[in-house]
Amino acid sequence: MTAIRWISNQELFASFGYARAIEAIGQLLESGFDPATDKQRTFVNFEHGQGLVMPSEIGDFAGLKFVTVAPKNPKHNLDRIQGIYSLFDSKTLTPLAQCDGAA
Repeated sequence: MTAIRWISNQELFASFGYARAIEAIGQLLESGFDPATDKQRTFVNFEHGQGLVMPSEIGDFAGLKFVTVAPKNPKHNLDRIQGIYSLFDSKTLTPLAQCDGAA
């Protein structure tokens, strides 16, 4: 397996940004993609919060977004929501890249 590319928040926002993300989502929805038919989300209760697993697949790509919600984190100067997004090749399920899932 080759090294998985890490995409930092700075790189993600500098190269993609909100405007381009909104445009890409709009194009995807206009192409006929229906989020209601995508993979089922899973919610997991933990002692100090909740975990969410959000899978998706379209075309050549599959993705898994793992997010945790810890309501008491701000008291510890930590973000309430944290996570990781992992992008895979949909045919081989080989990991391609990861980035901050809360970004």
